[in-house]
Amino acid sequence: MSQDAIRNGTTNSYANDANENYVPSGKQGQAQQGQQSTPGDPNDKKGPKAAEAPGVSASGQATDQYGNKLGPSGKPMIHETNSNTREGARNRALNEGSGATEHPNPTRGDPHFHPTDAQGDKKPNSTHHNYPDK
Repeated sequence: MSQDAIRNGTTNSYANDANENYVPSGKQGQAQQGQQSTPGDPNDKKGPKAAEAPGVSASGQATDQYGNKLGPSGKPMIHETNSNTREGARNRALNEGSGATEHPNPTRGDPHFHPTDAQGDKKPNSTHHNYPDK
């Protein structure tokens, strides 16, 4: 107990409470309702199952026929980063490969860069490094 609390005669309400089932103020009604949460059925998971997928990753996650990991919707996971500038997006792509290729006018999504290999070919299943439109 602090010296100020002793001088002022104030203490925390739970410091001197012998009750082990302390309930913070404002929560009294909620603690006694007796509602218990029941965990969901572990066999009731959503998303693709590795046994039903065309492929399986080394960690056991479902993949498509190209080796891309599948998300809960069954579609391939696509990784994206967002940069404030075009230069920032290009630098991020360069950090992942030998070069960067730009997709300035994609049919879907924002303009972006992809990392490339030593031959200048886009790396398969590579991250989209997005940058804002002008």
